[in-house]
Amino acid sequence: MSVPHGAVVVGVDSGAASTTAVEWAAEEAARRRAPLHVVHAAGVDTGPFAPPASVSGMRARGRTIVHRAVERVGEARPEVLVGSDVVDQAPGPALRAASVRAASVRAALVVVGAVGHGRVHDMTVGSVSLELCYRSASDVVVVRRQEDPAARRVVVGVDGSAAGDRALVFAVGIAEGRGVPLTALHCWTRHRPSDLAVAAVDVGTGVATHERLLREAIDRCVPASTTVELDRQVAGARPGAALVEASRHAALLVVGARGTGGVAGLHLGSVVRSVLHDARCPVAVVRR
Repeated sequence: MSVPHGAVVVGVDSGAASTTAVEWAAEEAARRRAPLHVVHAAGVDTGPFAPPASVSGMRARGRTIVHRAVERVGEARPEVLVGSDVVDQAPGPALRAASVRAASVRAALVVVGAVGHGRVHDMTVGSVSLELCYRSASDVVVVRRQEDPAARRVVVGVDGSAAGDRALVFAVGIAEGRGVPLTALHCWTRHRPSDLAVAAVDVGTGVATHERLLREAIDRCVPASTTVELDRQVAGARPGAALVEASRHAALLVVGARGTGGVAGLHLGSVVRSVLHDARCPVAVVRR
């Protein structure tokens, strides 16, 4: 597979979600002035017992899918340099391999649609997206339908961890490149002690503590020279639910692949799975 350094890689299949992913990836490649590389994983079994007609048919189908995607990019974004590959692998391993080849510089990104056509070799959120979010060598964007088509805002989950900081840096770069506002959202879960007086003190102290955590993360990660319109929000709610709600009026939701690991942290096992399944806009999972 000949993926250029720093390319935006997009996985394509025969589903409608793939078309949306290609459009999103082409726009992002144009913004980054990066090449776009279209990959179709044919899932071909090339073993000694594989029927030759089946192998050649699946490869031919893959070449047709890729050709249509490249044509679509050429019509919409003629300034973007486009390459392509049809590979005899399942989608997960194929896109992981592409991410390794593209990840030598910061621009690397792998884009997939949220759902595929439903066949074994097509791309579904349950298998390929989660596998990439766990194991990709580069950042991953899972393109979901945007519930509010007029929304331009980027929303990022911040939890004070190194992964949360990386997500914030990524989100600032996206918002600055697009010239759109950014919401930095930190969530925390309130304790519920039986003594109501203690509970009131706990909530008051907790809000101040978490507002400080968010402020310190922004001080670390957001340059003073940024032109981004930044909105800071602290919510006493579970991160997954709060981020999904915020995504209803967002163009992109950004989370870190790993967080603090606590109940209120942004860790892949719960929060990323939740937003990948329920978000109302594309989701970026920042791994690097």
